[in-house]
Amino acid sequence: MNPLTSPAITELTTETAPLNLLGEWLRGWFNGSLHAVGAAGTVFFPAVNLAFNQSAAIQPQYQLGAGIDTTIRVVLVPRGEQAVSLDTVLFSGKLVTARVLVNFYVQAKHPGAGQAQQSAQTVANLLKAILTNPDARYPLALKGITAFAPEPIRPQAGTDYAGRLVVCSAQLQYPVQFGMQPLPVGGAVTVNTTEPWPQSLEWWQPAALVSNEYLLGTFTAACALRFTAVRVVAFAPQTAPVVLGLEVAGAPSGVTVTLPPGVVNAEVQTSVPLALTLATGQVARWKVLAAPAAADSAWRASVEVTALPLPN
Repeated sequence: MNPLTSPAITELTTETAPLNLLGEWLRGWFNGSLHAVGAAGTVFFPAVNLAFNQSAAIQPQYQLGAGIDTTIRVVLVPRGEQAVSLDTVLFSGKLVTARVLVNFYVQAKHPGAGQAQQSAQTVANLLKAILTNPDARYPLALKGITAFAPEPIRPQAGTDYAGRLVVCSAQLQYPVQFGMQPLPVGGAVTVNTTEPWPQSLEWWQPAALVSNEYLLGTFTAACALRFTAVRVVAFAPQTAPVVLGLEVAGAPSGVTVTLPPGVVNAEVQTSVPLALTLATGQVARWKVLAAPAAADSAWRASVEVTALPLPN
């Protein structure tokens, strides 16, 4: 199969990019043509309709003129495990791995006794074949969707169509860059006096908070600012508090915020008043100063700072 043209996954597109990539990948296979799949040789792949998550049902299901009688609906479900971030030699920053479930619902409607069942089973068999074939799924791996592990095909009961379900675990991998330069939209904001005030500046970390690591987000002030308050929300650490520290221009500012331990998978929050000045051109970042082991640390954290402009 040809390389995929849809953009690779980033920390800002973990929901949209996987569906776009999977859609392009499936259209390249299920297009009413012959394709080679491993040692099986050339196999005919029927054309199908594609749907995603909770989009509207495609009607009519059976399209005689187009030769289509089957729909594959792709539903992406994040798993409960914490995302993992690792150092890599490929770039300066972290490689984040998030585990997901990809549910492929195959639905077929075809006149004639047993025809819909045969269509659904055929498409499900072909789908599982390309999900388990490393060469077939290689274009997805290049864009950040890896480690497919499909389960046995499950029949799905229905009065209006024949159904099959292919449940497949997978991993989303994407780089997160760290540096003193502003990040793309969503990761960094250049503050200016034309914006409404006060402004809320955000940093975040979807994975576990690990000591000596920075939260995602870098903010650079285009005018002098006064930070007046900070609010931190996260899923609670278990065995010890998590302490965050604010760095300004690459040096500790002396501002710290502590998240106390709490109930497993319950949100905790801390609000602290501030009186800190960020000069024009200075960069602000939040760093994890202290935390328990990753398995017991806080996770899915959001830091919100209220800022006001200072007179020139």
